Amino acid sequence: MIIGERETPQARIHRYVQTCELLFGQTLAYYEQQLEKEFVRSIDFNRYYLMITGLPRQVYRPFFGMDAFAYSAHFKKTEAQIVSLLEKRSVCCMPTMLLYDHTKRFCMVFNKPDDVSELEVAQIAAGCFDKLYAQIFDMQKIPYRNYTALSGPICGYDHLPLAFQQTDALSHQQFFDGHTSIMTPALLEQLRIHADPEQIHEDIAHLRAALGTRHAEAIEKALDQVLDPLCHARDFAALEKALYDIRMLAEGLLAAAGREIDDPDAFRFGHYPTFEHLRRGIRDQLLAAVANLPASAALSAPVLEAMRYIRRHYTENISLSDVAAHINMSTSWLTKHFNRECLMSVPTYLLHVRMEHACEMLAMSNKLIFEVSHAVGFDNPRYFAAVFKKTTGMTPKAYRDHAKQSGLRAPV
Repeated sequence: MIIGERETPQARIHRYVQTCELLFGQTLAYYEQQLEKEFVRSIDFNRYYLMITGLPRQVYRPFFGMDAFAYSAHFKKTEAQIVSLLEKRSVCCMPTMLLYDHTKRFCMVFNKPDDVSELEVAQIAAGCFDKLYAQIFDMQKIPYRNYTALSGPICGYDHLPLAFQQTDALSHQQFFDGHTSIMTPALLEQLRIHADPEQIHEDIAHLRAALGTRHAEAIEKALDQVLDPLCHARDFAALEKALYDIRMLAEGLLAAAGREIDDPDAFRFGHYPTFEHLRRGIRDQLLAAVANLPASAALSAPVLEAMRYIRRHYTENISLSDVAAHINMSTSWLTKHFNRECLMSVPTYLLHVRMEHACEMLAMSNKLIFEVSHAVGFDNPRYFAAVFKKTTGMTPKAYRDHAKQSGLRAPV
C-alpha cells in the first residue's frame, strides 16, 4: 500500500487504526467501508479542521438516561441534517459518533472553502445539536448546554491523533463554562488568567484558618479565594492539586476529632459535572467537617513563614532544624505550634509538598521517574517510588499512565 515513498490513505488508516478506534469509537471494518465508498478520501488532509460537539460524560451520564438505541436514532437524523446543510456551503466533512467513556458526542473532520470560516461550520453543527437536545431533553431542568471544541487548522493526516487529543481536552473546558459555547485553542489562551501557585498555597493556608473559626461565611469566602483563580486559570492539574490540599485539611481536622471523611471522592473534580457544582460540593463538605469541631486560632506568622520556606526549599535536604533556624525559633517551638496549627508535622508537610510537585511533573512533563525523584528531593528512586505509592495509592508509572489517559490533562 506504499506508492514510492508515500503512504496511501489506506495505509495510514491501517497504521493508525488503534488510535482511530479510540478516537472515533469505530472498528477497522468501518474505515475500510468508508474507503470503499471513497468517503475518507474526499477529505483533503493537507489542511483540515476537527470539531467535537455534544454533552460529555460528566453531563450526559447522570442526567440523560435515554436508551442508547433511541438516542442513536435521533443522532443519525441530526448527523444527516448537518451533512446536508454543510454540503450546501460546499463543506466536505467526515462525521462520526463518539461512543467511548460512556459518552455520546459528535465528531467531525472537515474541509471548507475560503469563503466559509471554520467558526461558521462549527456553529451550524452545534446549532443542529442544540435543537436536538431541546426536542428530546428538558433543558429547563438541567444547567448544561451543548459545548463545542474546534481545532485550529491541521496539516497532514498524521497529525489527526494528536489533534483529537487536544480538541478532546479542549471540550472538557465545559467544566468551567457550563453553558453553550464554541471553544478554540486561541480563545482559551485569551481567557486563561495565570494562577500563582504560591498565592494559591497561601490562600489554602487562610482557608485552614477559616476552618478553625467554624464560621460558615468566613469558610465560604476563603474557599472562593482559593477556587476563583483556579476557575480563571482553567487548569485541571492546578485544580486537582488544590483539591488534594483542601482534602488534606479536611482530613486533618476530622482526624484531630477522631473522625473520617464520609466521601473522599467528593474532593475530586471528576465527581462533579461543572465547576459551580464542585464549588457547592466542596463548601458543603467543609462545613460538614467542621460542624462539631472546636474553634481554633488562625495560623501564626512564624508557621506561615515555615510553610513558605519548605515550599521554596523542598528540593533540598532540609531538616526540622533548618526550618526552625529560618524562622528564628527553637525546634521544640516549631514542632509544637506547627503540629497544633497545621494538624501535621513538619516532615509530613515536607513530604506532602514533594508529592504534590512529583504528581505535577509526572502528569505534565516527560521527565524520567528517576529524574522526578531527584527533582523533588529524593536521592533514592526506589524509595521515592515506595513513598509515592504509599501516599497516592499508585506507582509513579501508573499515575503517569492515568494522567495521559485522562483527556483533562492533555495540553491544548
